[in-house]
Amino acid sequence: ESRVPIPVATQYGEALLDWLRKLRRPPREVFLVHGEPDSAAALGTRIGAELGWRCRVPAHGESVELSS
Repeated sequence: ESRVPIPVATQYGEALLDWLRKLRRPPREVFLVHGEPDSAAALGTRIGAELGWRCRVPAHGESVELSS
């Protein structure tokens, strides 16, 4: 079993938040599909709190229909 050390995971979250802040328009919803479900959910909570965006961690194998 391989785990990402906390400092690396934290740096990844910071880098992702920095990148998201640069978007010209916020997305309708952010789908977090990488990493452990609990960590992804925590990052989604943080994105929601700091940016006010709706985030979701889809279940394994879940399909999501996107519209333009």
